[in-house]
Amino acid sequence: MADDLYAAADERAREARRAGLQAKKDEQPANTARSYLAKQREWKKWCYTPRPGPDGSLYTWPDGELVTPDKLAAWLNEDIL
Repeated sequence: MADDLYAAADERAREARRAGLQAKKDEQPANTARSYLAKQREWKKWCYTPRPGPDGSLYTWPDGELVTPDKLAAWLNEDIL
C-alpha cells in the first residue's frame, strides 16, 4: 500500500514538472527556441563524441547529455578556454 501511495505521488510530481516545463516552453519566443536548439545540438554532439582518456583509450560520457559540473568544466576547458 505504501508503495502505491509513493508511486502515485511520484507520478503526480512528474506530471507537475512536465506541465511546468511545457508552460515555460510555450511562453518562449520562437527565436529563443531556435537559438536553444542549435546550442542543444552542439552540446549533445560534444557529449557523444569519443575523446581520449588518461590511459589513451577512447571514452564517451556514461550519462549522455546530462549536464554535470565535471562535464561542464571539461567542455569549457576543451571548447571554450
